[in-house]
Amino acid sequence: MGPSTGAFLGGVFGITSFLQAVFGLSPFGVALLQINPIYLFILTMVPRILMGWLVGLIFKALHKIDKTKIVSYAVASLSGAVINTVLFVGGLFLLFGNTDYIRSFGPTVPTIIALLVSLNAALEAAISLVVGTAVTKALGAYYDRNVRKSKPV
Repeated sequence: MGPSTGAFLGGVFGITSFLQAVFGLSPFGVALLQINPIYLFILTMVPRILMGWLVGLIFKALHKIDKTKIVSYAVASLSGAVINTVLFVGGLFLLFGNTDYIRSFGPTVPTIIALLVSLNAALEAAISLVVGTAVTKALGAYYDRNVRKSKPV
């Protein structure tokens, strides 16, 4: 549906992440909220909005040249997980990297990044690739059949 819809959906993702911290559903988010609520809001919103927008741009560019159309869905789905992880962890270090809480995760920045990214990011990427590809392909087919046909030319 494009970069603007991706940015909007990224914003929805960001709001839900922030609210999870506010309502105590995420221990990690609660800890960051206690350190600096404004930084947490920025951390939960900006990377997610950018991720959605960038995934929309990636999909739009690939979909024009992808003969099978499956590659554009797969790459966009995978890139969402990767971009989100890179932007979130980067933002985490930029905004909270000097706090005792983040420093307590390990002795060095590479150790902390490895801890934050290792298993979670790999699982997220794999699931996003498989499930995201299937879901977006199905939604794309539905959209093409039902929404585009009903729009006046």
